[in-house]
Amino acid sequence: MIKISKKYLEQILLLLENSGYIESIRGSAGGCKLIKASSAKIIRLIDGVLDLVG
Repeated sequence: MIKISKKYLEQILLLLENSGYIESIRGSAGGCKLIKASSAKIIRLIDGVLDLVG
């Protein structure tokens, strides 16, 4: 299990949203929704980010 801060997770989700892989939904029933199902590309996108966590 990777332990990261809430703030760092928000940065990763923002990266995924800006790259068009997820859509964020506001409100009490909000969250994130996957809109492009390409796990290999998502892994490559955040791989460098997670390497920094160790």
